Amino acid sequence: MVKTLIILGSVCSVLFFYLQPSCPTMDDLNACPLNYAPICATDGNTYPNECALCVRRATTKMDILIVKEGNC
Repeated sequence: MVKTLIILGSVCSVLFFYLQPSCPTMDDLNACPLNYAPICATDGNTYPNECALCVRRATTKMDILIVKEGNC
């Protein structure tokens, strides 16, 4: 994703790079840990941890990526 900002007559491009979560196959995933390490994702949701994001990716078949660590 590229956003273009115009600042005082000049143009500045800001690049956003999203991270691919490291998801095991669903066969290897028994349950997510209960640790709270929030992840902001490209679908606009905050997930309690990366594992919860992986579960959502697997169940929806959507290519949801990590925007940043922390709440959206």
